[in-house]
Amino acid sequence: MIGCGGGTLGTMLARAGRRVSIVEVDPVSFRLAKRYFGLPRNVACHVDDGLAFMQRTRRRYDVLIIDAFTGENIPAHMKDATFFEAAERCLRKDGLTLVNVCLERKSDPTADRIAAGFKERSWPVRLLDSPGGERNAIVLAGKVKNLRRPRLLIPPQAGAKQTDKELRAMRFRRT
Repeated sequence: MIGCGGGTLGTMLARAGRRVSIVEVDPVSFRLAKRYFGLPRNVACHVDDGLAFMQRTRRRYDVLIIDAFTGENIPAHMKDATFFEAAERCLRKDGLTLVNVCLERKSDPTADRIAAGFKERSWPVRLLDSPGGERNAIVLAGKVKNLRRPRLLIPPQAGAKQTDKELRAMRFRRT
């Protein structure tokens, strides 16, 4: 994973038995995630710029999750040609990349531009989006065949109804 935030996704994946590595530029995120949000000790935490880590690592990953933001925006260097090359370099041949994108308005082209970056490199791409203005979309690239819409498997302690409603609204759309 590139981007820690509160570590919620990394925690859920680790508790589901997945081996997780998180790269975060701000070491405070790891301290907060461990202290207040229960990020498990078995999650490998790397303090580094996500792109720099992807360019240097010798490991190949099954899944690459990009959830990195400066404010509400993905950093520019995580959306350009260098990023797409680094993603291909650190992902296994049959791997999957997921990019979380905050969209500001109904016609925000950010997710489509990221999808186009993967398509230009001949990656199969799907885009999971929901109707409306301000929202999150997920660009999926790589092994995307036979993916199904997400559903709520483990309800959160707070906001479960709203989360379930948002997941039900998401649909795959053409890019």
